[in-house]
Amino acid sequence: MNRDTLIEAINAKLDAGRLKDYCPNGMQVEGRDEVKRIIISVSASEKLFLEAAKQKADLVIVHHGLIWNSYSGIIRGSYKKRVKALLDNDITLAAYHLPLDRHKELGNNILIAKALGLEELKTFGDYKGTDLGWQGKLSAPLSVEKFTQLLEAVCGGKVDRYGDGKSEISTVAIVSGGASDCANEAAVRGVDAYVTGEVCESVVRFSEEEGLHFFAAGHYATERFGIKALGEWISAEFGLEVIYLDLPVPV
Repeated sequence: MNRDTLIEAINAKLDAGRLKDYCPNGMQVEGRDEVKRIIISVSASEKLFLEAAKQKADLVIVHHGLIWNSYSGIIRGSYKKRVKALLDNDITLAAYHLPLDRHKELGNNILIAKALGLEELKTFGDYKGTDLGWQGKLSAPLSVEKFTQLLEAVCGGKVDRYGDGKSEISTVAIVSGGASDCANEAAVRGVDAYVTGEVCESVVRFSEEEGLHFFAAGHYATERFGIKALGEWISAEFGLEVIYLDLPVPV
């Protein structure tokens, strides 16, 4: 399939230009024109790109790409290694950040919400006037211990809990990744538990004082969902070979 035609189709599916993001969404590094094999993964790295080259991939699609608004423009060190691995092997890189968090079908947050069995869903997690996450209700209240076990099963690893809320959890809000600042919105809305990827220092006492259970389930772990779903959509829609590479980090 033609690379640009495929990228345009993904951009349209994810409505990639709707939000002003921390990075450009879509193609970030141009490789060969034709795409037969695609590697998908959560985060850009030299390790990922070298493995993609070994597997003769034409396109790599990630959630966390190479180019960010804070990027200085200097290509050196680890950044040089990553760029070199792509250019030497003529591999295209595409990245989808907030579009793959907020999407109502393929997004990280809706998929976590559904995996937890949340009902009565409504959007949550304001970012510049657009909600990125979801809020919902468990079919039956769970003890803090049981909910923690459920969340660990869904996200595939240990989660950390902060705060001091109710003995049972009924309502849950979710924004994947590094969204600890949305704890304030969770407290205002009166939900029992807020789930994100990472915790920041200020949230610990805040959650105690607000009676909120704050769960840090891992930035990487909470953002596997969307990229995997995107890969499945591409495979079903276009009949292309899509391979998911899991290169986990403990954060």
